[in-house]
Parts: sequence; structure tokens; C-alpha cells
Amino acid sequence: MMVPTRVTTQQAASAPFAGEPPGWLFGVLLGLIWAYLFVAAMGSVTWVDTANLFGPLALGVSAAITGYRLIRRQPETVWTTYAWFLLAIVLFYAIGPLIYSLAGPRTLAYALSFLPINTGQLLRTNLLDVVGILAVLTGFRLARGWGAAGTKEVHEVARFSNITRARTVALVFLVIGGGLEYLVILPYHFGFSHFILPGVINNLGNLYLLGLMVLAYVVARGDRAWRLPLALLWAVQIVVSLLVFSKLQLILSIVLPALGAYLGHRRVSRLLVWGLILGLVYFSMGQLVFYGRDQISVRTGTIGQASLQQRAGIVERWFAQGMPSVNARVSAAGTGWGRLNYAPEQTFAMARYDQGYPGHTLRNIGIVLIPRFLWPGKPITTNMAVDFYQLVTGRRSTHLGLGIFGEGYWDYGWPGVIGLGLVTGVIFSLLSSLSLVWMRRRAFEYLPSVFLGIQMGVIGTTALFVNSVMGGAGMFFAYVLAAWFVVRLLVKKPSLAPATHGVGRL
Repeated sequence: MMVPTRVTTQQAASAPFAGEPPGWLFGVLLGLIWAYLFVAAMGSVTWVDTANLFGPLALGVSAAITGYRLIRRQPETVWTTYAWFLLAIVLFYAIGPLIYSLAGPRTLAYALSFLPINTGQLLRTNLLDVVGILAVLTGFRLARGWGAAGTKEVHEVARFSNITRARTVALVFLVIGGGLEYLVILPYHFGFSHFILPGVINNLGNLYLLGLMVLAYVVARGDRAWRLPLALLWAVQIVVSLLVFSKLQLILSIVLPALGAYLGHRRVSRLLVWGLILGLVYFSMGQLVFYGRDQISVRTGTIGQASLQQRAGIVERWFAQGMPSVNARVSAAGTGWGRLNYAPEQTFAMARYDQGYPGHTLRNIGIVLIPRFLWPGKPITTNMAVDFYQLVTGRRSTHLGLGIFGEGYWDYGWPGVIGLGLVTGVIFSLLSSLSLVWMRRRAFEYLPSVFLGIQMGVIGTTALFVNSVMGGAGMFFAYVLAAWFVVRLLVKKPSLAPATHGVGRL
């Protein structure tokens, strides 16, 4: 028996992201550009310091207000690329550069020890960020709503959703994602296999987390028979996240099932409780993550690959030593503020271009969309971040983020910043419109694409364009095509007649 998900008349009639981004936010960005240029021309050290403090503050507050008003007006927008890009603005382009104005002596000293920059260079990177953000939001505004056009048939297929269907999607995700996670991805990280792990396989491993999320939604909607399996699978996933020593994996392992439950019961109080649990787990077990990564780096020269025996030994030593905090080198930059700051890398890249040494990071823009099974010898595009780290430090042991704004300048100067920003904004608009429609209809079949869109929004602009934006968009639509094909095969049109009874409360 098919029960349609409740969609309000206002939601159905409203165009996706009507009035977004708001005009006043464009005014703030243009005002900041004028202020930065004016202060740079004046050359006053005091004025530069003031601009470096109040500019990012104004940017962060404006983005936070925009995001709050957006989610309060349309709660399902929390699942869109656009909403998470607003969060990225707050984190990486407001809070990040404020490290030079507000951080304590110890954190500031470490930040300056990596790639020292002066206040004038910081002002220039703040200008770079605002120009890039303005370009992204302009591209979003120009393409607003395009993602919802021409998808009527897909929406009709995904329109009707009930607990049985959600449970089926959850089990499919858990089986496929669990198989990839435990038979392919984890053996690679634990040193049991040494082949090149394709990016699509790595991303498909997130199906397991999405399965937990949908299963939590099913339980929250009243199917109590799955409470114990959900609790067991959830606990195992958190333990695995700790063994992988991944902060992101740990956060996602807690957040996604909690968000799935919230989607079912819509009780803010429960969501706040899970937020507190996330904080407690992160700040207690998070130290283990930092300790483990540091130990692996010392022993293997990498931050990701170590045997299961080595990882278990690291965990055992950490508990045996009384759960020590990480050392000063890691705690100063690795555990917080320093990891949100991209000004040093941006300054380095801008200087390289100004000195006549532009980057060539966009030369692989075409090959990233070709699947590795069609081209086994395809270059590993993620090595570009390793190459950049080697260029900056002279060592080749890890990745170093630059961000698409710094990358655009490094390759083509200011036209590159604007060009990459506009293209990114158009892509974010397409992804956001589609994700909003699917989540309004509880079309969980498309969750892999929705989740990838969220990842692109929050960290997409902090990585290199070829991998994060173009590669991410390619995988987004590949998942859409696969899900659409499966739905068309399994869902029969006659069974989609609207029911006339029993709409569950969301």
C-alpha cells in the first residue's frame, strides 16, 4: 500500500530557492570588495588590520543569517549543496582567516611557522575569497531552478514513498555499501590490498552510512523491529571510524543516522541531544583520531595506510597511556582553527602566478569524467594536491588544500577566479534544485547524489576544481542515472495511484 509523502501546497508551488541568494548578501559582498580595495590603496597598517578583522566577521555573519533564514523557511534545504556552501563560507572564509586577528599566541605562532604571511597578503586573500564567493553566488542565481526543470518523469517515479519502500532502500544501501566498505575499501586502508582505489568505489562506500540514515528514518517513523539492528550496526560503524582514524568518517557516522531520525520524527529536541552526543564523542574520541594519524605518519610516512595490527596497537597504546592529548604540533593546527585557514596556501599560489609561474591544475579537466574501467591507465588526479604540497614544502607525503579561488588565480589570475566561481555556482544550483525536490518527496533512492552534493558544498571549494567540482558533479549525475534506471525497472506505473487515506505525520 503506497502512502504519499506529505508535501505542502506552498512547497509544491514555490520555485526552488526563490529569492536566493538574497540581494542584500550581494550588497554585502560588493561592499567588502570596495572596502578591501580602498584599504589596500590607503596603505595604512591600522586600516589593514581593521579590515582583516571586520571583513571576515561581516562575511561570516551575513552567510550565517542567510543560511538560518533559508532553513527556517524551507527545512529540506538543509540537504542541498547551497545550504552547505553557506556553512563553508562561515568556516573557511570567515572563521579561518580570523586566526590572525583573534587566535592566541601559541596557535598564531604555529600558523605563521608553516607559511608566514603579512597583513597585506592576508588582505589580498580576503579580497580573493569575497570575489570568488560573489562569482559562485552569481552563477547560482543565474542558474537558479534549472535542476528542477525537465525532471517531471523522475519526480513522478519518486513521488510516492512509504515505510516499506524506505526499508527496502535502506537494506539495499546497507548490503551494497557494506560489501564495498568491508570487502574493498577497508582492506585497502588496512594494507591487505595495494591496487589503486577508484574514486567512485570510495564514494560508493558511503552507501553504508546512507543505509544507516534511512534505517534510522524507518525506526523514527514507528518500525521498532529495526531498533536493535540499527543500534548494533551504528555502534560497529563508529568503532570502524575510530580505527580508520578519520575525523570526517567519525562525524558522518554520528550525524547521518541522527539526521535520518530527525527526518522521521521532526523533533528539534532530539536533534539537539544528538548534537551534544556528537560533541562529547568528538572531543573524547577525537583525540584518538589525531593521535592515530600522527603515529601512522611517523611510522609509514603517510596518513592513511597502515595495517589493522598497527592500528589496533595504536589504539591499545593510547588507552594504556591514559588517553593522552595530541602533541603541540598537531593540536595547534590539526585539531581546529588552523585547518580552516587557507590564506597561506592562497598567498603562495598567488605569488607564483604574479612571478610568472602559473599553475596547470585544469589540464586534467576532461579526463576526470572518464571512468577508470574505461581507461585503466588514467592519471591519478588526486596527486595534484600531493604535487602542490611538494611544491610548498619540498616533501611528498600528504595532500595540501588550496581551494578553487586560489587555484583559479594560480592558473589564470583574476579572470580564473571569476570563471571557476561562475561555473561552480551553476553546478551548485543544478545539484541543489534536484536535491531539494528529492528530499521533499523522501525519494531516498537518490540519497547518494544528495550526499555527494552536500560534500561538494561544504568542502568542494576548498579542494582543487577538477577533483572536487567537476569530478564530484560527474559522480553525482552518474548516481542519478543509475538510480533512475533501477527505479524505472522496479516501480510500475499503475502502483503509483495516489492513496486516499492515512498520511503519516512528519
